[in-house]
Amino acid sequence: MTTEVRTLVDIGDISGIEVECPQCSSKVFYPVAKGSERLLSQCPNCNENLFIINRNAGGTQGSLTLEQIKVLMRILKFLAVPAVDCTANVRLQVENGIKGHTNLARSMENK
Repeated sequence: MTTEVRTLVDIGDISGIEVECPQCSSKVFYPVAKGSERLLSQCPNCNENLFIINRNAGGTQGSLTLEQIKVLMRILKFLAVPAVDCTANVRLQVENGIKGHTNLARSMENK
């Protein structure tokens, strides 16, 4: 007999995005409901760059990844509200054994 374990998350259950500094491990949580415009490009604790800032052809500076996270947050905020034109249940599948999930499971086992 074969068993399969899958973890699915309703889009409306995603409350935000967490960014962790690679230097000092400080974490900042950005709630989807509050919007994405205040995402920081530097760590508020140690000022380490969290995203690589590039200068584009127009001379402006920015991070493609940071902009994509902002777009993702706007999409999540939009999709969290039930749509009248969608009767399907839409969920995101999460890979089993991801870093945060595994560490949480281990910490629960040790209690």
